Amino acid sequence: MKALLITPYGEKFVQEVEVKDWRDIAPLIGCRIFTTVRISQNDYVYVDDEGLYSGVAEEHGAFQIDTYDHPLMGKGLVLGTGPDGESIDPEITAEELEKRLTRMMVLG
Repeated sequence: MKALLITPYGEKFVQEVEVKDWRDIAPLIGCRIFTTVRISQNDYVYVDDEGLYSGVAEEHGAFQIDTYDHPLMGKGLVLGTGPDGESIDPEITAEELEKRLTRMMVLG
């Protein structure tokens, strides 16, 4: 399925990627444990659950989305959620998502 990878200090801030299932999430965002933040009715961003204290922000940066009050550390992956809780393609496009994001610099 389609997903949107957020890389705060990468060449491309948001890019479309393919995901087979939940096992692809952690390797794509570079973490051991992930959590989600709801960004719209059916779309969620998966982020490193240990991002605040693992040093990931120094390596990958941080970002903030307009519907959430706190910065999110490291990379993020946006997926949609279907009626039964299954992961599906996100409703938001890469262009729409990028307009709603702010890159943040993290000082070590």
